[in-house]
Amino acid sequence: MCFFKIAATVIFLSVVFILPADAQDNEGYQAMAKALRNVIQENFDGYKEEDIAKIMTTVHTQSPGYLATKQISNEIFPPYELNY
Repeated sequence: MCFFKIAATVIFLSVVFILPADAQDNEGYQAMAKALRNVIQENFDGYKEEDIAKIMTTVHTQSPGYLATKQISNEIFPPYELNY
């Protein structure tokens, strides 16, 4: 679970901070950054709410990590009380 949060954060920060300043003014960049923020926020909210269906909406069904994410989420929530 922690790996996925870290990976999502690294991807988001890479897009936000690595693109040249002139690209950051582009409407397409703004839309992409907003979409990434929304997906990451939805993923974090899903973990906070322990809502596996919500979490899985943020993972592409063809992703190599799809089944692992679902399995880990099912295993983590019942035995642990996670605080964010």
